[in-house]
Amino acid sequence: MPGVQAPRLSGAFESSVPGLYLTGSLAAPTFGPMLRFVAGTEFAARRITERLVRQDLRR
Repeated sequence: MPGVQAPRLSGAFESSVPGLYLTGSLAAPTFGPMLRFVAGTEFAARRITERLVRQDLRR
């Protein structure tokens, strides 16, 4: 669709809305087409988990 943009994600898949993480086809424009498939879930899960653990340790 013309004019539709993918969300900008951090290296940990976090969107501009704090605490909102996006994976799958929404992450593909940032991280590559593998994120559209099950094969990319381990990569995404590790990144998100690392971010959440670091945030929890800061509290």
